[in-house]
Amino acid sequence: MPISLVRTDSLPSVTHQWQDRRRRPSSSAFTLVEVLVALVILAVISTILARILQGGLRTRQLQQEQVQALNSRADAVSLQFAGESDEPVVTLEPIEEEK
Repeated sequence: MPISLVRTDSLPSVTHQWQDRRRRPSSSAFTLVEVLVALVILAVISTILARILQGGLRTRQLQQEQVQALNSRADAVSLQFAGESDEPVVTLEPIEEEK
């Protein structure tokens, strides 16, 4: 039997140290897969929100155009009834009663 000058029971084993190092980072850091999944989710949510906002802006623009068209017609009608416009915008016709 060989004689050993160093007590092996007091030395930490190499495999034990390697296992501790391997386990520690997983509990305190994110993995690459977790980061990529989070980025994909963020991209999907951002795309959905961008489309919603774009649709809302387009609707607002269409409403403003309709309001401007109605305002210009209302101005033309008021000018016609005030006698300041020669162009007929509204034609008044008598209503015929049904017999």
